[in-house]
Amino acid sequence: MTNGSEEQDDAAEAPPARTWKSVISTLVKCALLVGIVFYLLKSKNLEPAKFASFRTNWQYIIYGLLLLLPTLLLATFRFQMVLRALGLPSALKTVFAWTMIGNFFDVAAPFTGGGDIVKAVYVTAAAGKGRRSVAALSIVLDRVIGMFALFLFALCVCLVAFQQIKDQPQLLQVARWLAVVCGSGVVAFFVVTARFLVESETRKRLVAMLPMSDRLERVYEALAGLRSHPRTLFGVVALSLLNHLFGCLSIFCLAQGLNFTSTIDGSAATLDLLHSLVVLPLALFLNTFGVAGGFGVGEIAFEKLFALMLKVREGAELAFVFHVVVLAVRLMGFPFVLFYRKHKHAIAPVAPQESEKIETRELSEA
Repeated sequence: MTNGSEEQDDAAEAPPARTWKSVISTLVKCALLVGIVFYLLKSKNLEPAKFASFRTNWQYIIYGLLLLLPTLLLATFRFQMVLRALGLPSALKTVFAWTMIGNFFDVAAPFTGGGDIVKAVYVTAAAGKGRRSVAALSIVLDRVIGMFALFLFALCVCLVAFQQIKDQPQLLQVARWLAVVCGSGVVAFFVVTARFLVESETRKRLVAMLPMSDRLERVYEALAGLRSHPRTLFGVVALSLLNHLFGCLSIFCLAQGLNFTSTIDGSAATLDLLHSLVVLPLALFLNTFGVAGGFGVGEIAFEKLFALMLKVREGAELAFVFHVVVLAVRLMGFPFVLFYRKHKHAIAPVAPQESEKIETRELSEA
């Protein structure tokens, strides 16, 4: 690599410079948060008095925080497996740093998906010329697989708790839609990556007609190559399911510190664990469209879904407490933003078959 290209890579590794644009973005984000909180308070979807129960139940906040910590490692292992399947093996400490940086910018960025975009900057810089498109694909795949596993997790809960939800029309309808979504996702993946499509000359000619056809073809070949890594696919989905389990258990643990009331008669109510595990993945999915880690949209989603399917109020309050706990976890990524630039994290070239050997060896050792 020439000195010029090294300088470019070093520049790409460094975090984005804080300019007047980033200052304005931060101010806009703060204004949005203030506006959303004001709306929730004005509409009485969020009542501060209901947080008083945490004065005596503060331990549930600690438990909820501790249950979120394993998700950082699970997300790191999952992303590392995706990178290796794409021929971009990276050291665990490097992938962990990228994960923490992405988590931090999920909060710091004023828009949804800001953490993924910033993480992509670091990963593509480490991948180097000729592999940046595939490196960017790894970010997309990691997020898509995580979202797919979120719905799959809820579907698995529906199957386990079918005897409990079959008499609940709303939850039964959710189970049907989850089966459709998960089934469609699996079929779509195997159709898109089918051998006849990979080798199709017609497909190749159509891709060649598009802008940046070389990059698109490399991305498609990398995606199709995942089909030949069944262990990786199974492992990534399994890690995602475990990740979501910890996330949902964290929320359910936080719920124990609140006093819920029934939407039917206003009496005291409790949450059923299995019913909650069906609804929480849907709430978490809608939560991703919120500001700075879910604020705003998450409160509204929790409030509506809890009232409709679990017949309880206080969903918005639970979401707000959860967001505060998530904020504390994501701020742990700030030191990684500060110190990452001091180290070199280039991804060494590796043949796909060698990547498979590395993966197989590590799985056997585990």
